[in-house]
Formats: sequence, structure tokens, C-alpha cells
Amino acid sequence: MVSNVRERAKERMKISRRINSMMKRDSQSNLMTKKLSKKLFAANIEKQQLHKNNIRSWAIEYNIQNRALSALLKILITFGSRNLPSDSRSLLRTPRSIQIENTAGGQYWYNGIGNCLRNVFGKLNSNITLELNFNVDGLPLFKSSPVTFWPILANIHGMSDVKPMVIGIWSGIGKPKDLTDFLQPLVSDIDTVIRNGVMINEYRIDIVIRCFLCDSPARSFIKGIAYFNSKYGCQKCYCIGVFDKNARRMHFAEFNKPKRTNNQFLNRFQKEHHREESILQDLKNLNGEPLIDMIKQFPTSDPLHLLEEGVMKKVLNIWMHGKDSYKKKWSKEIQEILSAQISIYNKELPSDINRNVRTLQFIKYWKATEFRTVLLYYGMVAFKDYLGEQEYIHFLNLCLAVRIYSCRSYVNKYKTIARKLCLVYCEKFGQIYGINNIVSNIHNVIHICDDVDQFGPLTEISTYPFENFLREIKMRVKPSNTNIEQISRRLVEMSLDISENKKIDMNARQREKSSWTPELKYQFNSSNQSTFKFIRITPNVFFSVKKIGDRWFLTKSGDIVEMKYAIRSKNSYFIIGEPIKRKYDFFMEPYSSHKTDIFLCDTEKNNERMYHYGEIKSKLVCLTYKDQFVFIPLIHSIDECSEFLSK
Repeated sequence: MVSNVRERAKERMKISRRINSMMKRDSQSNLMTKKLSKKLFAANIEKQQLHKNNIRSWAIEYNIQNRALSALLKILITFGSRNLPSDSRSLLRTPRSIQIENTAGGQYWYNGIGNCLRNVFGKLNSNITLELNFNVDGLPLFKSSPVTFWPILANIHGMSDVKPMVIGIWSGIGKPKDLTDFLQPLVSDIDTVIRNGVMINEYRIDIVIRCFLCDSPARSFIKGIAYFNSKYGCQKCYCIGVFDKNARRMHFAEFNKPKRTNNQFLNRFQKEHHREESILQDLKNLNGEPLIDMIKQFPTSDPLHLLEEGVMKKVLNIWMHGKDSYKKKWSKEIQEILSAQISIYNKELPSDINRNVRTLQFIKYWKATEFRTVLLYYGMVAFKDYLGEQEYIHFLNLCLAVRIYSCRSYVNKYKTIARKLCLVYCEKFGQIYGINNIVSNIHNVIHICDDVDQFGPLTEISTYPFENFLREIKMRVKPSNTNIEQISRRLVEMSLDISENKKIDMNARQREKSSWTPELKYQFNSSNQSTFKFIRITPNVFFSVKKIGDRWFLTKSGDIVEMKYAIRSKNSYFIIGEPIKRKYDFFMEPYSSHKTDIFLCDTEKNNERMYHYGEIKSKLVCLTYKDQFVFIPLIHSIDECSEFLSK
């Protein structure tokens, strides 16, 4: 009897254990199910957010109208995208109100340096120092309206992939009526960030004011000085202009005058040079010394305005139409021949130069990049047989000087030569084209050397990034009575998108640069190994057999090679190509062309050979000259190959 009771007790205990075990397993299963559900839910939320961010970025990048975007959102919602808002303003996170102030005779929206940097460097994980370039310029909005924008922009030196940032925008008729009111928010902001830095994620960004990059009228305006075409308008030296009543222009024909200094500027050494006092000169550094050098930190050698839309445009118009005492203009037949040659060269250009040069009959519509292509590449070949010897050698002075000053590798070797070339160009300009044609832009060629000494190659003081961004700003403005509110909202939307999706990770940038490896594309198979039609050897230098202009390169040993294909072998990268057999100097005056790696070559080539990608010195532009080739290094490729392939 007792044994039966014990057995039943044991059975009950076994059953109880089984039940507890089953309950425990069910509990664990439920827990796992809950965890899995949470993960799936989180993944779904993340996917929906990514979907939302992608639509927002697309709408901002392509400047989609709000009405069109709202209509698209409603369509997407009906097809199951319930997480999307139905109104474009909710998706873009358009601010409900914008702080606009009435000042300097117009309306002013000030964004601030700190806000701009926080949007870009949201992932900051160390203290850094940034050099900022500032730009101020007038931007007419519409042909039928006198209303203009005066944006204050800044970009980060050494980070060309980061777009310029909008520090503030003034809107009104003409330009700001009071310089002090216009600059006061910027000056106060600069003073604050210089003293306190910008704090992000408990890390500090220290700011260095590198320079102000502006065209001549805007530069004169913010410095409070005489304009470029006035008697005391030279911003670098004490050359006094002379007004020619017949030509009705001011010319600056003296090139050996003393240079201006910051102390002289602050003390108004030449009173006629000053219109009013700029509060930029009141800024002080932490030691109480002037923060901004009002002479050196306002370079006049921006290649876009000085050289391309300035000097190159002027001399081309003189050659085409004649001017004043210069009567040797090109005939209509010569202009047609040169236009045909330009059309041929357009087909031979590498893909890096993405705008073709239009024929000479459309020269008044040319963009700055077209003048740049003629100055750096086409001109020295196409014009050789159609300019007088004196004019051609004089033009080569400018071409060589600009090429040297545009490339760090050349600046380090030939800076003294470039200085002489600029001096000769300016001194002989009056002898050839008439002294009254030595306008402000021609005179300022003599000051390029000082700006390059201060800031490095001309590409480091170019306003191209700012001009391109101003065009983007203008495209985002629709005609209305609230232009300043409209553009400020668009810019806030853009900055929020950058803050959300495009923050800069400094460590990742450094890792990408240090671990760069070439890229091969467009594979086709040969008998023994894989070969490729395309190779990218640095982020911005590539070669391809698909286009004739992308095949040519110069090696460090001096070979000029046409690429046939690229391969990867033994964990490295090689280009198989045919080197040119013979090369010569294309010109001997004013200096031998080989100094800047410009060569005239026959068409005969040697047998194929293999080149390691690290042997490449630069990519080449190949232009036909009679029945030979002229090879000219592609400017940006020289320094980039030197930087990435120097190991």
C-alpha cells in the first residue's frame, strides 16, 4: 500500500517536471519569437526609413516641385507605402518659419558658420582644424526683375567633394546699401568661431580664415575700396591708372610699382584707394593682431575671372576683330579654318574635359571652361600657323605661365621661370596690342606670382566651385514675391538631407585615400589571361580604349604610350601599350616645350610593352598637327598621379 502511494507520488513529480519543462520551452520559444519579431519590426522600420530618405534625396537632388512631389507621395501611399507622408513639406522637413531680417536696404537670411559645419560633420570623432575660403558675389535672379541675391558662401579647403555652404543671403534691388550692415552678422560669427571653435559630439572644430575669393567688383565692394576700373583701382600695387579718352578705358601700364601692405591699407596710406571702411579689417586673432590681411588674403588671380573670362577672352576678340592700333585681325577664311580645327580637336579630347569648345562664330556665348580649354590645350597648337611669330611667342608666355602656375609639381620646379613669363607678357602686351589695352585684367597677370606664393597653384584659388553652386541656387528659385523665404527653405531642406545622409567621416576619408587601389572594368578574354578596356589609377585619372582621347599617358621615364588594354597580374595592375618611337620639342621659345612635357611626335610606334600603373606621370591630351601629334599633359592628372603614385 505504501509502495503504491510512493509510486503515484513519483509519477506526479515526473508529470510535474514534464509540464514545467514544456512550459519553460514554451516560454523560451515565446521569448525567441518576441526577439525575432522585434528584429523584423526594426528591420522593417529601418527599410521604410531608408525608402523615405531615398525619396527625399531624389526630390532635393533633381529639384522636384512640391506639388509634383505631393502627387507622387499620394500615389505611393495607395500602393502600400503607408509610412510616407502625403505632403511634400513633411517629407522634406520644410521649416514652418524662417528668420528674415530687414537690413542694408533689403532682406537678409543668416544661416551661420556653425550650423553649416554641424550639418556636414555630424560624425565628428576627433578635434580638427579647417581652412575656409569665403565668397561673396551678386546673383541676378531673373532678366525681367532688378532683384538680386548676394550670397555669402564658404567652402573647405582640401575637401573638393564637399559643396560650398551658404552662410547667409541678402536679397534686394541692386547691391546692399550699407556695407557694415551687410557684413556685421558674418564678422560677429567669425569672431565667435575663431575664439570658441565649433563643438560637435564634444569635439572641437577650429577655424582658419584662408582667403576671400571674389570677382573684381565684389572684392572691391566688401573691402570698401575703389573699383577695378578706377584710377587707384589696383588692389596689389600702387600703379595709377591712366584714362584714354579715345578708347574710353583706364589702362595700367606700369609693372614695377611698390606693392601694397596690410599696415598701409589699415592706415589708409593712399586715401584715394578707399571708398569706405570695411569692418572685416576690425577682426582680431587671439593675440589681438589683425585676423585678415586685407591685401594678401584677397587674391586677384582667380583663373575663371582673371585668365579665362578676362585675358583669354580679350586677346581672342582682338585677334578676331582687331582693336584700336592692332589691325592684324584674322580673315573670315582663317576663322573658318580654325573653327574646323576646333571641331576636330573636340573629337580628340579626353573625357575629363566634358565641354566641347564651340566654333569661333559663337565666341560671345562661350563659357569660361571653353576659354580655359583654348588657353591650356587648343591655342598653342591651333594658332601656331595663324598668328604672327611675335604674337604667337607672346601668347606662349601666357600659356606656359598659366600651365606652370596651375600645377604644384611645375610650381616647385619652374616658379622663377613663370614669374619672368608673366612679366614679359605684360610688358610686351602694350607694344603689340597698344598700351590702352593694358586693362586691369592684363595688369593683374603680373600679380599671379604673389598669389601662388601665398596659396599654391591657381586651382587652389579658383571660384569655379562657387560659381557652379550659385547656378544651383538660382535654379531652385521660382518667380515669386518671397524669393528670400523660398530659397532659405530650399537650403535648409538641402542641409537637413546632408545631415541625414551625407555626413563626413574624417577617419573613413583617410582610410579610403590610404587604401586606394586601381579599378578595372569592361573585361574581355584573351587566350591566356583576363584583359580590360578600362583602368582607373587614381580617383580622378583613368584610361580607356573606348575613346581615342582616353588612351594616352606619359611615363616617369619619358615614354609617350597609347594604351591597348589593362591587366591584373601578381596582385598588381599593368597597362599594355605601344610607346611612340620619336618625340621632339614643339616649340623652343620662350622656353623649350619639354620643360612642361609638351612634345611633337611622329605616328610611328614601338612594339607593345607592359607598364606598371605606378610608372605613369600624367594623362595626355593628343591633338593632331599636320600629319603629326602634339601631346600636352592634362593639368589635374600631373599632381594627382604624383600624390597617389609616389609610393
